[in-house]
Parts: sequence; structure tokens; C-alpha cells
Amino acid sequence: VAAAERAIRQRLIRCESLAQGTACNVWLVGKPLTYGDQKKYARPNTLFAQFVVPPLEATGKIRSDCRYAPLPAFRLPRTRGIRSCEMMMDRGVIFACHAGLLVHTLENWTHHEVGAVDPNRIDLCWYAAMRHAFQLITLPWQCSAKQSILGRPL
Repeated sequence: VAAAERAIRQRLIRCESLAQGTACNVWLVGKPLTYGDQKKYARPNTLFAQFVVPPLEATGKIRSDCRYAPLPAFRLPRTRGIRSCEMMMDRGVIFACHAGLLVHTLENWTHHEVGAVDPNRIDLCWYAAMRHAFQLITLPWQCSAKQSILGRPL
């Protein structure tokens, strides 16, 4: 929260437990969340913005009164000779977290994003992915929310 832009910082709440999130309309989900926990703690119309693999939809038990944003994904660069076949994806398409692993390898980086992500390195990784010709794609289960999680129009 402290690393966010001042204009949006007041709209962010860091929750250390599911119970602390009951007043939130948008949940950033980075680990598996059971249907029971979704039902118990999240309000109706909650938007789950996920970076957990597999996505919550893959469990087959999601709430019809909530929205689920897709995980970011990338098409692999054809010029690199990298091949992949990943669950729920077309050939050559991988989840962004797995693309990050490949970018780190291609750049010979020793830092990683396991656990807390350093917000100062997000742009570094993004630009490196673009340099290596990774292409951000929209997944077929794209949410139909009218606004981004920051409240700005899409």
C-alpha cells in the first residue's frame, strides 16, 4: 500500500486475513481461495483480481454473484525457440507468472518475485518481456467489468 501512487493509496487496504477483507469490493488473490471462503468472507458483486495459478475458475466452484478477472497471460516469442503447452492455454501461451520465470532466465537475473513483489522492479520486468518479444494477450474468460480495479474506465 505504501508503494502505491498517492492518488490511489487511500483506496487500498492491506488485509492480513480473509475476515479483514469482508468490507472490500475488490480482492487481489495470490493463492488458492476455496469456494467456502469466497462465500463466507466476500460480499456479493466482489471482483476477484487474481494472480494465482490455477485460476479460481479452474476449480469449477465460483460464485455467480461475483466477477473473476482473468490471470494475465503472454504469447511466447517465436524467435526464441521456446515451446510450451500449459493447462487451459493454447500452445505457446503461458500465465504471466511463468513468463516472468523465462524473462528472468533470459536476462540472467538472480532476483525473483516469490513472496512479496518489489514494486520498483515491475517495470524492469515488463520492459524486459517486451524486449524479448513476449506478447500480452487477453484470455477467453476475460471479466466484463466496466472499470479497472483502480476505478478508472477500461
